[in-house]
Formats: sequence, C-alpha cells, structure tokens
Amino acid sequence: MTIRSREIKLIHLNSCGVSPTFPSAAKSEAAFALELSQRGTTARSLFSGALTLFKEEAAKLLDTESKNISFIRNAAEGLNAIAHGLRLEPGDEIISYRYEYPSNHYPWLQQKRRGVKLLLLEGELLEGRPLSWQIEELLSVISPRTKVIAVSHVQFTSGFAADLSTLGRICRERGIFLIVDAAQSSGALPLYPERLGIDAVVSSGWKWLLGPVGSALLYTSPRLRRELEVVYSGPDMMTQGDDYLNYSWKPYEDGRFFEFSTLPYSLVHSLGVALKDGINRVGIEEVWRRIKRRGDLIRSSLDPSLLTPLCFGQEHLSGIVSCVLREKVDIDTLLHDLSLVGVVCSARGGYLRIAPHYWVSDEDLLHAVEEINRRVSLLSTPRHVAYEVGVAL
Repeated sequence: MTIRSREIKLIHLNSCGVSPTFPSAAKSEAAFALELSQRGTTARSLFSGALTLFKEEAAKLLDTESKNISFIRNAAEGLNAIAHGLRLEPGDEIISYRYEYPSNHYPWLQQKRRGVKLLLLEGELLEGRPLSWQIEELLSVISPRTKVIAVSHVQFTSGFAADLSTLGRICRERGIFLIVDAAQSSGALPLYPERLGIDAVVSSGWKWLLGPVGSALLYTSPRLRRELEVVYSGPDMMTQGDDYLNYSWKPYEDGRFFEFSTLPYSLVHSLGVALKDGINRVGIEEVWRRIKRRGDLIRSSLDPSLLTPLCFGQEHLSGIVSCVLREKVDIDTLLHDLSLVGVVCSARGGYLRIAPHYWVSDEDLLHAVEEINRRVSLLSTPRHVAYEVGVAL
C-alpha cells in the first residue's frame, strides 16, 4: 500500500495514532455515500448488508460470533455504555491503571458518584514517564468488592502490552468483569476474548484496523450484557423494529443492544471492507508476525547514543516502539522536521512513538529510521558547534 502526498512520499509510522484508511475501504466509503446521494431512502436495503459485512469480519478477527459484535463510533462510546450501565453498588471497586488513555479513565471515574471506589495501579515510571504495571500490584489491591478491572491491552504511551492470559484467569476465578481497551492492539496483535475470559473489547477503527475515522468495534460477552442497564436508548435497539408507535420496552439482548439509533452506514461498510481486505485477508497471526519483525528492525537500527527504545519481555511486546531521547530534544520540533521529509511519527507521555503497520516495507522503514537518527542528531548538536563543523540546521 503506497501513500503519497504531492511530491513527498509519506512513510507512515503512526498506526497507533491515525492510519491511512485501507484503499478499498476508502473507495467503498465514497461509493456508498454516492449511492445514498443518488437513491436516498431507496438505498436503505444497503444498510443491513453493510452491518452484516462488518459484524462477520469483526467476529472473524476476534474469533467469536457476530451476535457479540456491535458497531460504535469510538472507544469512549462503548466504555461509557458499559461503565454507566453496569449494576454497581456503593462500596464496589473498579481497578484500572493511573495512566490509561482518557477514554478508559473518565467513564470509570464518574462511577464515584454512585459511591463506587476507583483504585488506580501506580505501576512503574521511567524518569517520570509512564512505563508499565505489574500483576503483583494488581493482586495486592483486589478484594471481595472488586467488580471490574478496566485496562488497555497496549498502553498508548510506552507500548507495554498486558498479559491478558494471566489477567483473564484472575478475573474468571474471582467473577470479576474484565474490560479491555484494545485501541492500540486490535488489528496488530491477536486478541481472542472468549479464549482469554474477557467480557468487553473496544477498539478504534482508524488505528491498526485501517478503517475510517468515526468507526469502532465493540465485543461484549453474553454474561456482561445480562448485567447492563440501558444507557443510550433509541428505536434501532428495540426488537419491534420499524413499528415506531409500539413503545414496548423490548431491547435486543445481543450486540444490537448498543446500536441504539441510526448508524453512519458508509463508515460501517468501510470498516467492514478494511477488515475483509486488510487484516483478515492477511490473517491476524501473520500480521502480528510482520509487525513484530519490524519492531525488531527498528530497535536494531536506532542509534543508541541518541535514542533508547523501550524493551519489554516477549509477552509484553506490541506494535509500538516507544523511545526515550538521550538528549534534551524538543519532540514537537523533531516531529515537524520529520514530517518535512515524509516520516510520520507521534509522541505521547514524553516518548517518541514509532508504529509501522505490516505493509510498510523494510526499505522505507530503514530510510525512516535513518532520518530519525539524523534529525535527532542535528537537534542534539549545539547550534554554534554545528556551524563550526558545517552542519546545515
């Protein structure tokens, strides 16, 4: 997949931010919107087909049934529906990590108004930057009142991947709901919620899934859905369908429970096509193998005198290679300078994040890393010294 912008070829190393939409998915989104513009209400027959495609492909990715899949617009929408819908009582406890992405923090923080306690794992820091959390700390704070553990599969700052196998076992043994924000893993790492004992998975469509902005997926277990009250309500979640004057309270019990009103069907279809033609065509296990190898290539090619990539154990690796700059280099300036030569990266929590997808070639990746090394070196060199040795700033 080649992405170009004017004369500059862009090398996309920001799959943890916003990825380019998969080409066939972008075309399908435009074609779907055009069809609606020409046919109006007579194009309604397309809607169910779009939703079916998306759910079948999402179910394939997560190795589950389509009935457990819902289309949502972003991870925060799904997490809010779960956090506010769970039947929680004063004194119940939720465990999360202090440095979660805000979408996986605020919905749980709001439960304090119900008298629920939010316990935050402190984890480890690296020079003041979020690094990781450990199972041992989690076990030390679990109590009989713990009802929910809500963490990210992969941390958006450091790229640390949680051991979901161990975490799922802990939750199953204690009857705790395990809610996973997979925005930084779904589409990059294999994630099979039913095998792991996960009750909910939310994931943004525009990152590793290669779908359009404004699309996301939600997996929920039947066990979790049985414990949820309705937060968002509307006609499309009711079993009476188009019988709009029938106000019976009969919400669906499957994934349609969360699809409460009219969906952006061009985005639904586009995300389904992205899954079908992109991740699922290659296979998530093969996608992860390729991404993991690219991570190894990045770590071995970075200049260790300029950048230190974070290195976790094999079970905690992800598609994000987060780096600490050895010198006091302004990261925003670095990102700007890299963008001028077509290298697209990002920064969070004080780290430079490098996150190539499976389709980035070795040649492009090595060229990008060379540019990263060069730009960091230039920004690390005192201006007067640089002029003396003839380095153009």
